[in-house]
Amino acid sequence: LDRLRKVPTSEIERSQNTIDHIQSRCSALERERDELIKKLDSLLVNEQRERRTLEKERAGFSQSEDEYQRRIKRIERDLQFAREDRLRSLAQAEESQQQLRALTKEKDALARKSQHDIEVISSDFQNQIRELLIQLEDTNEAHRRAQ
Repeated sequence: LDRLRKVPTSEIERSQNTIDHIQSRCSALERERDELIKKLDSLLVNEQRERRTLEKERAGFSQSEDEYQRRIKRIERDLQFAREDRLRSLAQAEESQQQLRALTKEKDALARKSQHDIEVISSDFQNQIRELLIQLEDTNEAHRRAQ
C-alpha cells in the first residue's frame, strides 16, 4: 500500500487510462465477436437451408434423369423396331417389285402367245372359210348343171 502511495498520480492516471482503453477495446472486441457469432450462426442456418434445397433439387434431378433415361431407352427401342420394320418393308417392297416384274414378263409372254394363237386360229378360220366357199361354189355349180 505504501508503494502504491508512492506511485505518482500521473502514472496511476496513465495506467487507469490504459485499463479503460483496454476495457473499451475488450468490449468492442466482444461486441464484434458477438456480431460475428450471429453472422456465423446466420450463415450456418443459410448453408443448411441451401444444402437441404440442393439435396431436394439433386433428388428431383436424379428422378428426372432416371425418367429421361427410361424415355431414351424406350425411344431407342422404338427406333430400333422402326428400323427393323423399315428393313422388312423394304425387303417386302423389293420382293413385290420382283414378283411384279416376273408377272409382267409372264403377262407379256401370255399376250404374245395369245396373239400368236389368235393369228393361227384366224388364219385357220380364214382357210376354212375359203375352203367352204369353194365347196359352196362347187356345190352351186354342180346343182346348176344338174338342173
